[in-house]
Amino acid sequence: MAIEIERKFIVIDPSWRQSVNQSRFIRQGYLTNGDAVSVRVRIIDDSSATLTVKSPKSGLSRFEFEQDICLREGQTLMELCNGNTIEKTRHQIDWAGHIWEIDHYQGRNRGLVVAEIELRNEQQNFETPPWLGKEITGIPHYQNTLLAVRPFQTWPEQTEIYEAVGN
Repeated sequence: MAIEIERKFIVIDPSWRQSVNQSRFIRQGYLTNGDAVSVRVRIIDDSSATLTVKSPKSGLSRFEFEQDICLREGQTLMELCNGNTIEKTRHQIDWAGHIWEIDHYQGRNRGLVVAEIELRNEQQNFETPPWLGKEITGIPHYQNTLLAVRPFQTWPEQTEIYEAVGN
């Protein structure tokens, strides 16, 4: 099983768009999101699907198992998510030797733009692009599992939280 090590940040301006080298539309839903494990189904560009199992985070790290599944299976599993879904366009950017993924959320999470970087270890250094705002790694509000059940558009404190992290 792979270990995922990532850090997340709010995106504070659109200048990142000039560096995009790939974009995909993602619809993902959660079959379960408990203290022990989350199980996610993801449909990418309406042409492929994956099933992912993730453990809770320990620091910046967690175990992750991901398996490609056929699109039909992914669509069937998505129906079982009971509306616990998110939609986003994921843009990929190469910056200073690292790959950044920018999630531009749509639907009930419209207005939220988050950047993440996957690292080899928790101490790995990286250059921060000028379009990054405050780090939100570990802030529960911004976890995809929670955005699926408590979307950004429903946060009564949406403006305060967003401004507090750099927008």
